[in-house]
Amino acid sequence: MLKKITNNSLVSDKDRLRYADGSMLLTVWLNLDETIYGFELVYNLLDDEKALFYTENVGTKFSDLIEESPRTGRNVQRTLNSVPLKFEKEHLEKFQNNSSQLPGEITDFILEIMQQIIVEN
Repeated sequence: MLKKITNNSLVSDKDRLRYADGSMLLTVWLNLDETIYGFELVYNLLDDEKALFYTENVGTKFSDLIEESPRTGRNVQRTLNSVPLKFEKEHLEKFQNNSSQLPGEITDFILEIMQQIIVEN
């Protein structure tokens, strides 16, 4: 189950929310009016990681995460591979099975984006 992560950063909970379990990490970015601006959902933590990325301005991307040269002060930096992957229904189901403790508006928003991607595939 995805559970809220304690915020230990300079970014407040009014700007970003983070949830994790043993295999997934969800980051949700919020607008000033606290509506959802975007999210990143990482699957298969630490083993062949894949991420679904969405923002209002960019749209949706689903791809492998690849390691790049880290920025100063970081051990590892991961970015989305430029080669997109097909978003399968099993990814939606995995999120659905792990989202029971998320706020309903976050779950509904992400599921709607996922359903759009599946239809477009």
